[in-house]
Amino acid sequence: MSVVAKRYAEAYLSFARDHDALDRVGEDISNLIGLIEVSEELADFFTNPLISSEDQSSCLKSLFEGTLHEVSYKFLILLVQKERLAELEDILSMARQFWRDLQGVLPVSVTSAEEFTGDQRQALEKKLAERTGKTIEPTYSIQSDLIGGFQLSFQGVVEDYSLAAVLQTFKQNVLNA
Repeated sequence: MSVVAKRYAEAYLSFARDHDALDRVGEDISNLIGLIEVSEELADFFTNPLISSEDQSSCLKSLFEGTLHEVSYKFLILLVQKERLAELEDILSMARQFWRDLQGVLPVSVTSAEEFTGDQRQALEKKLAERTGKTIEPTYSIQSDLIGGFQLSFQGVVEDYSLAAVLQTFKQNVLNA
């Protein structure tokens, strides 16, 4: 991420904290990221240098005034004024990361050979929460070549508890014996 995105994200969350709006701004961040992901037209609008700042402000007003928290809406208008709207996606991504840190939320990617049951998910999330002291925000996916078990990925670390990893370790031990 760019230095600019980091600075604007920090300013956005600082402004939200000053206005006691961190929770609502967190929702706005997630909603805006979701909108950008599903609407190619909106993503193009944010990054198009040919759209005048007046047109950008007018469009943002019709789309988001009264929908987003006032802090978020004013932040979007500030980005237009500073000619930084094209960097919105990076700023929002960084802001989401900072917001999660402030709220004690840890995103965790869980990849398993088979679908976890509800009880297994609960147990895993509880164990991770106890271990990290954070609220776990899991994303589950299936990867059948793991054979059995699962992998966890969080904070740039991968913990591999899969049968494929056990077999690979066994193979290496046999070859090195």
